[in-house]
Amino acid sequence: MKVTKKYLPKSKVELIIQTEEKDLNSAEQKVLQQAAQYLKVPGFRPGKAPLNFIRQKLKDDFVKKETIEVLKEDVLEAAVKKENLAVIGPLEVEVENDKDLPKFKFLFSVWPKVKLGDYKKALAEIKSGKKIETAKNLAEAQSKATREKKKQVERLKGLGQKTPQEQENELEEKILQTLLTTAEVEIPEILIEGEVEEHLLPAREEQIKRLGLSLKNYLQAKKGQTLTQYKKQLRKEAEEIIKLRLILQEIADAEGFASARRFGGLEKEDDVRYIMERLREIVNKGG
Repeated sequence: MKVTKKYLPKSKVELIIQTEEKDLNSAEQKVLQQAAQYLKVPGFRPGKAPLNFIRQKLKDDFVKKETIEVLKEDVLEAAVKKENLAVIGPLEVEVENDKDLPKFKFLFSVWPKVKLGDYKKALAEIKSGKKIETAKNLAEAQSKATREKKKQVERLKGLGQKTPQEQENELEEKILQTLLTTAEVEIPEILIEGEVEEHLLPAREEQIKRLGLSLKNYLQAKKGQTLTQYKKQLRKEAEEIIKLRLILQEIADAEGFASARRFGGLEKEDDVRYIMERLREIVNKGG
């Protein structure tokens, strides 16, 4: 078979596969072997009849249709493995015939590739003001100053200054925004839709229930907004969440920061916390 690969926007891939005679013959043999398991041929046990006998008992249209289906699965599996593609769907297929040798056009989403860019340089340029302690030093400082912490926070607020926690939250926000700006990654629609439907929408609905409202009543209160319009609003947030997750995953893999699974996300919240601490160190060293 001959494979032509084309990368498209939003982490989609188009594969055009021109099959050969041997591909078609192999697929037809599989169809006949499957049919042999249930067809009865006098003088032979089930599954033991010669395939040429089986072929004579089957209609041409049936064999052709089933062969195309088997061939489609076989060539797609072989091409995806050869091209090392992580398919996440959905799958669209077009079939053409070229002198009785099928040509397939497959269109599907793949796991997005992340280009981190020079994120260390970008982080080092963040003007964070007062440096934030690393996790180790912060833990030591907290153990020595627990009793004074509340007074210190109140004193800083009274002076109109930011507390250490507020500084840390602000720095983390700057780090995440810097990563979003520096890195390049195109998020497939299927991942965005999944984040909205499986995470963001249920979470928002739960928050609304705590207010004693249903999602329907809440949307009606927002100038009669429809559920479709509300989901559309959540898409941007979902895309940003997924992008950050993938960026942190890529950094973890590149730097050996955490024992994270490829294509599965960071395993533990502690992994994310550890990565953020290391990124804060980069900022502090460059500040």
